[in-house]
Amino acid sequence: MKRKSLGEEIPDFDTTFRELENHDLSKIQVVEVKFLEAQHLSVYNCSLPDLINKFIEIGFDRFIILERKNYLKRMISHCVGQQTNLYHLKNGNKPQLHSIKMDIGNIKIGKGTNTLIDWFRIIKKDYGNLRSYLINTEFIEFKFEEDIQTDVRIAYDKVCSFLNIENHEVEIPFVRTNPFDIKDILINFEEVDNKLTDIEFSWMLRE
Repeated sequence: MKRKSLGEEIPDFDTTFRELENHDLSKIQVVEVKFLEAQHLSVYNCSLPDLINKFIEIGFDRFIILERKNYLKRMISHCVGQQTNLYHLKNGNKPQLHSIKMDIGNIKIGKGTNTLIDWFRIIKKDYGNLRSYLINTEFIEFKFEEDIQTDVRIAYDKVCSFLNIENHEVEIPFVRTNPFDIKDILINFEEVDNKLTDIEFSWMLRE
């Protein structure tokens, strides 16, 4: 995405998948896709069903969906990351509070720019679409709040079971970058609160 946004040449869709096919002969290969239309799909102007079918065509047979139920916290982390350019924090480092004023009418993700509420609706719709597109495949779902937030080993154990591989003792190399209360992060908390009042996403301010 960075190379394309800078106007640099990128391999075409089929070449990318050929490289993926030939990348590794190990039993398990993993590819992460940020599946919103404005994210990785925008690189090749590709639809999500076409992308899924392409993975299946070259031999991928299991899928994992990761969702953070609280879209507001997801968006806050995204906006903080845009301002700090800090998306990962190594274990042992102390998270630093970075307060922001969220521009709720103009948030950019990938190639897309929408209001906060419109992004919530897009994310919700696209997760529903993703589940429907994977209905005839083997897939498992994780919720960040339940499977990762308190102990990422919960998700790790479930992935190992899903892939029928043995789990091992593991060290967790990263910690959360923004483990702070929403009110402490959002300078314009009241504005966001007012925007979410009496709509289906209002609970996201309280959890």
